[in-house]
Amino acid sequence: MNNLHGAIEQLSARAREVEKVDLPAFEDATISEVRDEIRRLNLAEDTDFLTMVALTRVLSSTRNWVGKLDLALKVKGDEKDEAARKMIDDVIADILGSPVALKELLGGSRSFGEAVTLHIDLALGRAKGNRGAADDILELLNPLFGSGLLANSQEAMFDYIVRELRSANSLQRHESDPDPLDGILERLITEQGVIYGTPMVSAIAERGARLRNVGGPRALIEGVAEINSRLIPNFRKLTWLIAVANSGIVEDFADELYEMMRDAVGDMRALRAFCEPDAKPRDKMATVKHMNDVLAASNVPDEQKAEIGAKLDDGLAEYLVREKVIERIDNPSLHLRKRAYMLVQFCSSGVLIEGKSAAMARKRVVGYLKQPNFTDKLVDDIKDMTTKEGTIRDFYALLQRSGF
Repeated sequence: MNNLHGAIEQLSARAREVEKVDLPAFEDATISEVRDEIRRLNLAEDTDFLTMVALTRVLSSTRNWVGKLDLALKVKGDEKDEAARKMIDDVIADILGSPVALKELLGGSRSFGEAVTLHIDLALGRAKGNRGAADDILELLNPLFGSGLLANSQEAMFDYIVRELRSANSLQRHESDPDPLDGILERLITEQGVIYGTPMVSAIAERGARLRNVGGPRALIEGVAEINSRLIPNFRKLTWLIAVANSGIVEDFADELYEMMRDAVGDMRALRAFCEPDAKPRDKMATVKHMNDVLAASNVPDEQKAEIGAKLDDGLAEYLVREKVIERIDNPSLHLRKRAYMLVQFCSSGVLIEGKSAAMARKRVVGYLKQPNFTDKLVDDIKDMTTKEGTIRDFYALLQRSGF
């Protein structure tokens, strides 16, 4: 306790000393220029600390949180000065840590769930405030969050969202109101995984456990199951469950988790249940391949990886046959060269799993390569010898790049 009091006293003394220092004003100067000017004063205190003090003095000129944000965003920076950008990022992170600041920025909310949704949209750089929102400030903040230029502020926002989801607050004001959780899950659980990783996975699972009113050792696995039941189509279920496996939050209930994974790939017929129903065929295939890649890179044990991966590959191979994907590419009305090029490019397009689906496409290409006089047929419509040789070289280079 004495050490704590000593540290507080030391900080207070430091603050009192800094208050006596006459620091340069920002006005039209950039942060870099102000810092250089402070450095030339040869003061005993740290230059970056004094620069932050000078910036704080600017912000203290307004008591309004939105006004402080406006001032911070209008401070001139230098594209090449990473330290200056980080300083502004830290200031914005501190401001957005205030619930009052968030309310002033985004406007009032009809429920706790709506507020959480607004906070997520802000962190993702796509916030649209409610009535009374500071829309002009949001127009400045959204592209900065969306491009990742406010990394610390974004992390602070997601940490804030984690604490909100873990809280006991009901997302709905009235039971008859629409449940905002589905919209929250849509934003946080994407094809790439769960945004903000393990802390968010744990918070979402805790929210699910609250919905089932379950505590004790089974709380998190019940929460995982509750969230899983709300996700469609099934690739989102698998995304969620893999993220849970990676987080390690339900290690004692691994068998139940893997059973949910099996259910997520249980119906792969025409990929109707697994993919977005209105997605294009190529997008559906890409989704299956992507989920196979996510699974392969996960912490799921090899035995379960092989089992779930085989279901994904079988589903993709069956889709190729059902939709006649290869037959459509290998259109007999086209010249052999175009058909061969398209098939080889399809094999290396990144939408096939190394297994049954990739083997089916490669088998068709190999069948062409084994045809008698294949090379002659490939260029039989080209008269110029130089062009023929160049076309053949290009095709075999494509084969090599595609792993043949």
